[in-house]
Amino acid sequence: MHLIAIIVALWLHGRVDGHLPWRDEQRQLRALGGMQERIEEWRVWDGAVGLAIVVLPPVLIVGAVQLWLGGALLGLVELVLGLGLLLWAFGEGRIDAALKRMARALAAGQHEDAAREAGQLAPGTVVADDPTPQTRNALAGAFQRAGDTVFAPIFWFLVLGPVGVVLFRVSYLAWRYCARSANPGPRFRRSAEGLFLLLAWLPSRLTALSLGLAGSLGDAWRGWQLARSGDGDGHRAALQGAGFGALRFPEREPALDDPAYWLREGRSLLFRTLVIWLAVVALLSLAGWVG
Repeated sequence: MHLIAIIVALWLHGRVDGHLPWRDEQRQLRALGGMQERIEEWRVWDGAVGLAIVVLPPVLIVGAVQLWLGGALLGLVELVLGLGLLLWAFGEGRIDAALKRMARALAAGQHEDAAREAGQLAPGTVVADDPTPQTRNALAGAFQRAGDTVFAPIFWFLVLGPVGVVLFRVSYLAWRYCARSANPGPRFRRSAEGLFLLLAWLPSRLTALSLGLAGSLGDAWRGWQLARSGDGDGHRAALQGAGFGALRFPEREPALDDPAYWLREGRSLLFRTLVIWLAVVALLSLAGWVG
């Protein structure tokens, strides 16, 4: 059941863009901003209590449905619930499609279109007009998004079922909100970052490993360690550092000879990584370790 839900969600992902507004991350972040405005009146927002108010209601609702109705109709209810929540967690816009569009734009010399695609892959990042930093930003955003919005939700779906997806996604949104909001509150920020980084620790490392297996494992390890020693951000290092290393991306080159080539290679690397994950899920399903 888990494998079916994952495959169908991946197939639908990107095909329903624009038709399901509840998948839009920016809309969800704005909703968190409105929630902060309302909860601040109670003087409980800035801290673990505020985070609990954000996280617990959807987790408890989905957990109750999963517990009481998950086995109904031969597990079909849990399958549909998991499918819908995975679609929600994946968000709008396929990463591989954005990389493909950007590669085509760069190959055609359409740098404004390329910059727009890079900005969508790495929201909140200032994208220069130069194709080389555009490509670096786009690949960094693609590796980060793949880990946070595709592989981590799949991991928690396998571990806890639908409730795992909603737990991780809400913690991710709270973390993203703290990064984008001007004043989320210092204690709320610490609580949100702590919860997200705790939940993201293992899936990000598994994603880094699978990126290495799909590309160059030794270079992925070195890229991971180099990125971690550079800024101390272990989460970002695991995804971006390992991704660039697995790709053998020439980060020290001042200018890339063919930026579109590296975007195509990055897209191919992410596809191979996804195939590895699906193969592992299939083996676990055959072994009876997951549903």
